[in-house]
Order: sequence, then C-alpha cells, then structure tokens
Amino acid sequence: MEVQVDRKKLIEARYAKGVSVPQLAKLAGVAYLTVFKAETGKSTPTPSTMKKLCDVLGIRVEDVLKVGNCA
Repeated sequence: MEVQVDRKKLIEARYAKGVSVPQLAKLAGVAYLTVFKAETGKSTPTPSTMKKLCDVLGIRVEDVLKVGNCA
C-alpha cells in the first residue's frame, strides 16, 4: 500500500486558511522548499512535517493523504 499527499487537498486547505507557501512554512517551522515540493509533488514530507503543516492549517493529516496500491 502506498501513501501519498493529496496535493490538491493540501493546496485547498492552504488557500482556505489564507496563507501563502512562505507563510505556511514559517508558521509550521519548516523550510519553504518543503512546502513547495509537497504541493508540486516533488517529494513527500515526513510524517512529523505533515503533522506540523496540518496543525497550522487546522486539518487532520488524514484529510490530505491518499492511499493506493503499489504496482
């Protein structure tokens, strides 16, 4: 089973909160590139980073994950 960040849901949550990528990064205490790469699908953040981002956005980590089968 593969777990990935649902980029669309992450971006929608950030927009709903009214913060930019740099603002989210600063509020969560992570690097700008971490948020940028998560939103563009360049990398998957660690579970602890996802928790920080979701805490700032006021959502659950489960809200921005998608689970699929590995081929």
